[in-house]
Amino acid sequence: MLSYYDKSILIELLFNVLENRGEVTQDDIISISRELDKHPNEVWAIASFYNEFRDKKTSKTIYVCFGTSCIERGSKEIFCALKEYGFDVRKSYCFKKCAQSPVIKTKGKYVLKSDISKIEKATNLDDHLQKEVKNETVSNKPKIKIKRCIAGNCLHHNINIDKDYFDLENCGCLGFCGYGPVGIINEKVYNINSQLLEDLKNSSDLQKYPSFTFDRDGKIITKYHDLIDPLDINTYLKVGGFEALKKAMNMEKEEIIRIAKEAGIKGRGGAAFPLHIKLKSVSDQLVYPKYVVANLEEGEVSSYCNVILAESNPFIIIEGMIIAAYVVGASYGYIFVNYKAAEAIESLKNAIHQAKRYGFLGKLTPEFEFDMEVRKSPSAYIAGEETAMLEVIEGKKAMPRNRPPFPFQQGLFGKPTLINNVETLAALSCAVLYGSEEFKKFGTPNSQGTKMISLSGNVNNPCVTEIPYNIKIGEIIQKYGMGFRDTNKGFLIGGPSGGVLDNKAIELKYTYEDIQETGAMLGSGAIFAIPSFMSIPELVKDLMEFFADESCGQCIPCRVGTVKIKEILQNLIDEGKFDDKIEEISNTVMYGSLCGLGQAAPIPLLTALRNFKNEFLQLHKT
Repeated sequence: MLSYYDKSILIELLFNVLENRGEVTQDDIISISRELDKHPNEVWAIASFYNEFRDKKTSKTIYVCFGTSCIERGSKEIFCALKEYGFDVRKSYCFKKCAQSPVIKTKGKYVLKSDISKIEKATNLDDHLQKEVKNETVSNKPKIKIKRCIAGNCLHHNINIDKDYFDLENCGCLGFCGYGPVGIINEKVYNINSQLLEDLKNSSDLQKYPSFTFDRDGKIITKYHDLIDPLDINTYLKVGGFEALKKAMNMEKEEIIRIAKEAGIKGRGGAAFPLHIKLKSVSDQLVYPKYVVANLEEGEVSSYCNVILAESNPFIIIEGMIIAAYVVGASYGYIFVNYKAAEAIESLKNAIHQAKRYGFLGKLTPEFEFDMEVRKSPSAYIAGEETAMLEVIEGKKAMPRNRPPFPFQQGLFGKPTLINNVETLAALSCAVLYGSEEFKKFGTPNSQGTKMISLSGNVNNPCVTEIPYNIKIGEIIQKYGMGFRDTNKGFLIGGPSGGVLDNKAIELKYTYEDIQETGAMLGSGAIFAIPSFMSIPELVKDLMEFFADESCGQCIPCRVGTVKIKEILQNLIDEGKFDDKIEEISNTVMYGSLCGLGQAAPIPLLTALRNFKNEFLQLHKT
């Protein structure tokens, strides 16, 4: 008889079929049911819950991103143009390449910074996809070294770099995603384009090209992204990689928990729950085996810093997981990754393989043995909720569990489980290596250290970067976003469930406490700058549509309430009709929902009504 664990691979088997054949058929359902000793109806009940496994694609199927960043850059217009042009066009949410919006996907490949005029002229989209171009020439000159970023916002560009002229090395995200693809030449960061490469071949001066500098100041987790090749563990070892693990193996577990507390590490995924409490809670459980689960589902639109971290330095995530496992006494770990983040998945799998080869996984001490694997998540936002995530790993529908019991008591497979965001675990590794004093250099007592952010929307450099807490939003825009691209009217802070604030938020300090006072939340680190031409009611309606689409349907307040709010906003936009009970409905959703999706869904609406009331009133026809 198959074990509980063996049956848990149901969703992985469905993904294998999807990746090999492009769709899941009835024959596949029967085959999987036999392999797992389940009834075919039981397998179909799980498969049909997720859009990916119900989807039937054609050769003309194109997915258009309807994330906030892509909508701001015209993805709705692209959707309509493609539909008129005869393509099988479908809406999707966030491909995690927000800095290169608008993004579409076809034939398994991405088209970044999509343009309607190009698409309308094309008989097919192959002309816009990345192609490998073979070079006929051979150069006898010394090769010019280019260290290129291979994170997602830079990777999918049709730029041919002639290996006869250039010596290529890889690096992680440099924080200039909006100018991608970028690379380092002579210690300066440049946009790597065909003309620049041609000039380099001819020994031309690069002074006419704008350049940037990768700055380590204010960074802890990402401070060596320019030196680390995400595909090579040796580059991580050269900058002190796995020294934290070696150090931890010689420390008392209580000492590591104390360091996490003094460093002020809170959950970086949005909940901001203190890490040291979770570590202590799981460590105190006397039931075995125990598990560690690293959350990289990141299903929120315009949130993409977790994906970029995995694409840039997967080793730091793995090291943090092993240290956490050592503290709590776990024997196995899972990295739960949104299946759309294909590059992150491959990067993590490769890093796990290398970590095993170098002896960092397996039996590390006579008393401690730990191994891990990657599990793919269907692109259901609700799957990022910690208990729904456990259900998915167990091969079930992504539906939140009732609590108590809490995951630290009865989590994965009913055993004590530590669940943390990947950035949180990376921060633990840094805290052990550098000490808590490194985190105390930045921020406030309640917001200590640094935070990775996803900056998008109306800025010249939409990007992922790491910032110290307690700097002003305006400084983030100027220093990291290179200023506003257009006139600005406000900000969506904290992702789709964050707060919609007006332009006065420029003076707001980026701390948990300051942002909470506005009714918003720091969340997963997303900041979306809202240009003046965007309609706030339309923006909020799009966000509510996202929540309505992503609700698992388990509880009535969320299932019905999010749809009702979306319909009220659509009626206001289309017909000028407004339901005065919208705030009452919002409160019902917020306080009656089972999990964080419904509890946070009304926040953008309520904050927008407070900060942009006139825009709603202007649409209302009395």
